[in-house]
This record gives sequence, C-alpha cells and structure tokens, in this order.
Amino acid sequence: MRNNFQAQRERVLHRLAEGPMTTHEAREQIAVIHPAGRVMELRRQGHDILTHWTKEPNAQGHMHRVAKYVLLSRKGVQS
Repeated sequence: MRNNFQAQRERVLHRLAEGPMTTHEAREQIAVIHPAGRVMELRRQGHDILTHWTKEPNAQGHMHRVAKYVLLSRKGVQS
C-alpha cells in the first residue's frame, strides 16, 4: 500500500464516498494517521467536506471529542 500524501488523500476521498468516517476509522480502516490534514488538503482541492464533532470512547472507555467527516460533494462531480 502506498502511503504518500496523495495516496492517503485518494483513500480518504474513496472512503468518504461510501459514507461518513471518523478520525478513528480513518486511522484504523485506511491507514491515515492524520486525517484532518488530508481532509484540509481535499477541501483546498475543491471537495466539499463537512466536519461534525461527536464523542466516542477510546480503547480504555474514556470519551473523546472526535471529528466525523461527511463528503457533501466531490470537485467536478455533479449530484
């Protein structure tokens, strides 16, 4: 699996096309350690991605504020 920034952006965009994704899911499912950075870069490219803040437990059961990303529209793709 390629893991440069472009490859990570592609994985994030592909995964978001399937539905909302949290930062935890990005790290665990698609090996993107800094999803906020990749989402910011995708927004700069013109993709419309919403951030919804939620709370989720970590592995030890402690609640943490977590971003959930929702792809509203992809650059160049009409809904």
